[in-house]
Amino acid sequence: MVIIIRRKKFRWSLRKFLTNCAVCLMVLVVFGLYLTNAVKATSENSVSTLTVRRGETLWSIARRIAPEKDPRDVIAKLKEANQLQDSCLKTGQTLKIIAFD
Repeated sequence: MVIIIRRKKFRWSLRKFLTNCAVCLMVLVVFGLYLTNAVKATSENSVSTLTVRRGETLWSIARRIAPEKDPRDVIAKLKEANQLQDSCLKTGQTLKIIAFD
């Protein structure tokens, strides 16, 4: 005796298809809004400022704010964040300090 099992054909009705598309779209929109808010909160909290004191260099600032990192990498990021062309700092200059995690 041979048993034949036939699978039901999976058919999408137009209504089911549109409902599933709408649900997926809503999930993506909510997820996208969550991510943009998370990135905004992180970027706002991770930037602080520092006023350059007499005798400070980018090297000394880099070693102070991220002692576990390579100072050359930190200096490169500081220069990029503050649009510095060279490593010359002036007393009283304000620098943006980004988080180094």
